[in-house]
Amino acid sequence: MKKGALLLSLIGNLLLFITLKVAKDRNDAFERQIIAADAKAEVMQDNQEG
Repeated sequence: MKKGALLLSLIGNLLLFITLKVAKDRNDAFERQIIAADAKAEVMQDNQEG
């Protein structure tokens, strides 16, 4: 019984770790998109002013 509970706990922790890693990767990608959009808007604004 103890080994089963330990195994389930280990699997749960592994799933949690994978979920958090995926969430972090998605967040990083989203931040890069925002930075790229800001840079593009800035370039377009500079073009309009110049």
